[in-house]
Amino acid sequence: MNPNVLIMLALGALLIFMMVSSRRKQKAHQEQIARGLVPGARIMTGAGIFGTVVSVDEETNQVTIESGPGTQLIIHRRSIGHIEANEPAAPAEQSSHQGPIQRDDADESPLKNSEPSITDAELDAHNEAKRAKGDDADSSDDTK
Repeated sequence: MNPNVLIMLALGALLIFMMVSSRRKQKAHQEQIARGLVPGARIMTGAGIFGTVVSVDEETNQVTIESGPGTQLIIHRRSIGHIEANEPAAPAEQSSHQGPIQRDDADESPLKNSEPSITDAELDAHNEAKRAKGDDADSSDDTK
């Protein structure tokens, strides 16, 4: 046989092998997602949104995730890019890090012990004063 024909056949076989291997990996990844898609699982979507699965609707292929406290998103099941390993949640007493700070009185200001924040109007006035001061310095340079 001609050596060119052998090279072409080898390249064709390599191409077919790579396509089959890639498809096998994709199928394994989809099966992993299907097995791990249960309420409480931490996921990342293909767009990079992190959240926790709240519910799965098998009929419409929709998954409801909570991306933040009180923020729920409905996404298509195929848009899930990664599922974190499901580990049983450790009790709060055994956790090495502290959770969110709980306030004793809900009516108290969250900024009780911190510096007072500046309002938008105060910030605008401050910036305007800086600009005016800068303009005065520029005009005094022009008169010299």
